[in-house]
Amino acid sequence: MDSHGLRQLKSAIQTFESQPLSVWQALASRTYPRSLNRQDHFSQAGDYATEFAFLQEGVLRIYCLSEAGEEWNKHFLLEDDFFMAGIVPGQRTDVNIQALTPAKLICISFQELRMLMNRHPSLNTFFQKLLLRYLLEKHRKEAFFLSASGREKYRYFLQRFPGLENRIAQYQIARYLGITPTQLSRIRRQIQHVDSPG
Repeated sequence: MDSHGLRQLKSAIQTFESQPLSVWQALASRTYPRSLNRQDHFSQAGDYATEFAFLQEGVLRIYCLSEAGEEWNKHFLLEDDFFMAGIVPGQRTDVNIQALTPAKLICISFQELRMLMNRHPSLNTFFQKLLLRYLLEKHRKEAFFLSASGREKYRYFLQRFPGLENRIAQYQIARYLGITPTQLSRIRRQIQHVDSPG
């Protein structure tokens, strides 16, 4: 892994928990780069969670399929996000993770990561805090979306993912909000009209 990638990874981990030099040395020797082209999958439903990844560059989506084959986006991943195919290693995942833009990742096998967490309590603390943040955000978003209007959901999206509306297709945003692209276009026009000066 290049030095820039290691610095970026270090900065992201430090926002959760400070780590000793021994952790950075261990990660530098055990992590590896992985690239995804647009529309490539990091993992698909039915895969086992075997890798823990850091998104160095790009945009990914986590999505699931309905029984009718419709795609619904559960979450978007941006630069400096951590992720894996599922939160329970060793079990098959029921979601898909796909690149919406070319992406650069820094990965480590979960087996190696678990070994390091056993050796370094600070790394274990980082992982616990990361998991807690993910679960809290997931709960808050799902609770909010239960009663929010389409316009409120879109404003939530804009606040949660600043600038992302200019990086991905609008139908991908509609799939996240649980509305049709036509409904999203109407909401965008309404918001632009309200927010425009005069």
